[in-house]
Amino acid sequence: MLESEQTYNYGKYSSSAYDELINNARSETDKATREQYLMDANALVVEDMAIIPIFNQGQAILQCSTLCGIYHNACGTPYIFKYITKA
Repeated sequence: MLESEQTYNYGKYSSSAYDELINNARSETDKATREQYLMDANALVVEDMAIIPIFNQGQAILQCSTLCGIYHNACGTPYIFKYITKA
């Protein structure tokens, strides 16, 4: 998402080290090594302050204790109600 030539890189972040880590992760077949490449890339973004969150939406939810199967999503549709059952 933050690769130098990506369309969605709206902040125009550019780092050859980041690009190299992402390319290495993309071609790596070992899960642990790939994960390490991605963690290193994430650490670089944090160190460079490529993204600075300026807004975080919070929400309080009150749910009846006799209802089960309500799924809360972090993004997209906030709730899934199709699995609701009464306990």
